Amino acid sequence: MEKGLQIYQKRQERYLALMSSPEVISIYSSLEKRVIDGALKDTIEIISDEFLIEKVAILTKYICMDLGIKDRHDAEMMKYINSRLFTMLKGHYSDFTIEDIKLAFELLEIGTLDKWLPTNNDGTPNREHYQSFNVKFYTKVLNAYRNYKKEIFGKGQRHLYKLKSGKELVISPEQRAANSQVTIDDISAAFNLYKFESVKPNFILSIFITTLIEKGKMILPEPSVREVIEAKNEIAERETSRNARKSMLENYHNGIISSQIESLAQIKANNNAMTRYFDILIANKQTIKTELQ
Repeated sequence: MEKGLQIYQKRQERYLALMSSPEVISIYSSLEKRVIDGALKDTIEIISDEFLIEKVAILTKYICMDLGIKDRHDAEMMKYINSRLFTMLKGHYSDFTIEDIKLAFELLEIGTLDKWLPTNNDGTPNREHYQSFNVKFYTKVLNAYRNYKKEIFGKGQRHLYKLKSGKELVISPEQRAANSQVTIDDISAAFNLYKFESVKPNFILSIFITTLIEKGKMILPEPSVREVIEAKNEIAERETSRNARKSMLENYHNGIISSQIESLAQIKANNNAMTRYFDILIANKQTIKTELQ
């Protein structure tokens, strides 16, 4: 488990470093940003078996409902499916997050994964489940999603390399404006969700608060002691290895804060600052789009 945690931390640090560049974020579509957000959540390799078992039961139920798979009506079959999927995820997809799995089957239905799916005899992508949520079906979907995700992150890594090596052309004003509008639309959606449904913003990428900072609406918040403690506690709670948890806590109490804690604390500080900003707008009966134009 400690090795898995180290791999997870290195992967997350690499992803976060990649996504901290506005120039890299600007090349992604809204859908690709969803994939990135999903990949930045906790992976199967670090969550507890109990939590995964609970999530698998929920996932299989709703995926079967969405796809019209009749296995969901057979309780004994669903028990087997849940057990088999749990084993496959632990053994072959431990780098996936729960959000990855949700998105994989969502994108299957809208055709996003067609490029990476096996083909039928006539050359068309094989999306069929044949009324069974079995290993052959869901592994082809998860494998296709893994390749799609690799392409997304690979695109960002290549772009970042070009930026660092000075080989990348400057983004045109028109493209920059279009990319900025997508980010503003995402912030507006988060504002409306908070205003009408009391769902607080939960952005992982820094591009959103960076946009507000660039527009003079706020400054980058410094994580509070409380936010750092919350981050430390969350990471400690989801760590199933006693030795890894002990080492992390000992370092913390000795004044050594891991990059994982720092990153999560900053994310919390960013989202809390955005919530306070939303509260001010709501109290003053202002609209977010007017503010960000």
